[in-house]
Amino acid sequence: MLERWIANKATVMAQELGYDDDKREVLQYSMTILSTTILGFLAIGLVGALVGVAGLALTAGLSAGILRAYSGGAHATSPIRCNVVGVIIFIGIGLVAKYLNGWVEPLWLVIPIALLGFGSIYLYAPAEAPGKPIQSMLKRATFRRISFSLMGFWTGIAGFLAVNSMALDGFLVASALGICWQSISLTPAGHGLIGFLDKGLQFGNKIS
Repeated sequence: MLERWIANKATVMAQELGYDDDKREVLQYSMTILSTTILGFLAIGLVGALVGVAGLALTAGLSAGILRAYSGGAHATSPIRCNVVGVIIFIGIGLVAKYLNGWVEPLWLVIPIALLGFGSIYLYAPAEAPGKPIQSMLKRATFRRISFSLMGFWTGIAGFLAVNSMALDGFLVASALGICWQSISLTPAGHGLIGFLDKGLQFGNKIS
């Protein structure tokens, strides 16, 4: 339903702006990404509030989402299923972060996760969205460079906070786990896991 509504809106806007089919597809894709991102974070916040981890889940989602914007990552076969998978993953991360807070030293998470992040970016970024390959080598290089820069920025900030700010330990653990998930989503294992969840959601929809 959402995808149909976006397609109709994009068609109307493209006609008003005099866009050709290629520009209409770009417009529709951009509207889809924006809409599903907003709805995804709303869903994470609402479900997170119900189970008492809204702040932690949103911290994990935001940390992963910023890096994902440039590094790419595994996708489900529809925007709605992508959001459902995201809610499952980030609520889960929020619950784990809540449990680990006070039991694990954040610095010992930041270091290996930073190494995992840099390694995944080096080997796999930018991972392309289905049906939207990055044709320009310059754009690929730019996305890759920004991904490394974001990973370096996160490592520096997270490392500093891990050493100096115990008050933020729970949020730091959530952020680290969000980066960990995003790094995994770049890998073949991450693509396989998303594919498995995607098929499960499709099967559940058929029998419901």
